[in-house]
Amino acid sequence: MEKLLQSRPDLFQQILNHPTKNEVQILYTQIDRDKSNIPHFRSYSYRLNPNWYFYPASTVKLPTAILALEKINDLHINGLTKETPLRIDSAFEKQTKVSVDESAVNGLPSIAQYVKKYY
Repeated sequence: MEKLLQSRPDLFQQILNHPTKNEVQILYTQIDRDKSNIPHFRSYSYRLNPNWYFYPASTVKLPTAILALEKINDLHINGLTKETPLRIDSAFEKQTKVSVDESAVNGLPSIAQYVKKYY
């Protein structure tokens, strides 16, 4: 895992230079399927320490962002991009509707803005 991070200093140099500043921990499990479609798992880690708190919400954000970006690409809808504004509705009162994002340059939420905002 560390070798992978070192191979892209443009993306990961801040993590490598200051790994304890944000208590960075990475746990990645690669899933490969054989000819019978049986999954085989290989796990990789960076600075994994069972004594440190691991933020579970952060473990969900990256795969969700990747899935959203892949879905946009797979749909092949003309004009649909990661910058396309989106609206989030609510199914019940405890959920929050989202139709604006004041942190975005254009004031609108989008997949790209969520990725930028939370990564």
